[in-house]
Amino acid sequence: MSSVASPASAAAAAPLADACASLSPAARAVARLCALFAPRPLPLALLERFVEEAASAFPGLSDARSLATDIAALVDAGVAVRDAKGGVAIASDAALALLRGARAEGLLMPLLDALERLRQSGATAPEPSDDPVSARLRAGDRDREIADVLQRGYLLAADVSRFNALAMDTARDFSLLAEPFAAEALRAVPAASRGKAWRHCLAHAIRDCAPADALIDACQEISENPLEHVDDIAFLRALQGDFDAAIAVFDDLPPTLRDTPPAQAGKASARALVAMLRGADDEAVAHIRHTLDVLRGRRKRLVYPEGRPFALSLLALARLDTPE
Repeated sequence: MSSVASPASAAAAAPLADACASLSPAARAVARLCALFAPRPLPLALLERFVEEAASAFPGLSDARSLATDIAALVDAGVAVRDAKGGVAIASDAALALLRGARAEGLLMPLLDALERLRQSGATAPEPSDDPVSARLRAGDRDREIADVLQRGYLLAADVSRFNALAMDTARDFSLLAEPFAAEALRAVPAASRGKAWRHCLAHAIRDCAPADALIDACQEISENPLEHVDDIAFLRALQGDFDAAIAVFDDLPPTLRDTPPAQAGKASARALVAMLRGADDEAVAHIRHTLDVLRGRRKRLVYPEGRPFALSLLALARLDTPE
């Protein structure tokens, strides 16, 4: 399920939250099913199975035969868009309100239970393919995507035991937690999984140019090892064009970490990146050399910083056509 752009906000006089509240019970129920997958589109065939599985425990949910009417109501309200294959994607701005509403009404866990039953039964598998190898790969990808959706849902439902049980059952990808509306779920990740969650989310924000402010705020607020993620945060700030913040994140580290060689080398790498982006290549090279000197210390040895700021700053060497 590939991501699609969030739909535009509803009419100025009716923000998305109000648009969600004005939906019919059936359309609101369908929106909540799709909100679990936001911002990814929920394929129509899977949505139809989901509706059938959840109908008994989800008041207001109609059967699959009236689904087209409910989807049309969501699109008309600006709450959802259809992708090229007919899948339904909920606006990220509306997703959290919809899921919080389901939680407040005691409907979030029944919703997740229905999705888990579908996953366990194999009913979430993609449509059959003439190529058995391709079919198995697609089925594996779909299962992992469903598991990603479930783990975010369990965090929003504050059900850590179900989250941990799912961790034993599947390879974890936490990138869905990088969505701005999922910051509440990201803060609920158990400590044992938190480091991996930060890495996945920061990499997703960098790779897909996703909005990063809520993610950065959460990471800086509760990360047990801020030095592990500070290079990626600096890189994101530089990509946002906030060069001062890209340097300042190193000054904001705890005093016990701020003057360590990794922190000092990271700050020099960030300075090199900022200089390169400003076109000051000679200055960038000076910071590159300082980065290497900090990591070498008093020993003459080969070192190569692994952070993204250092790697991108090396473009300064190419522009100067230096043999270094």
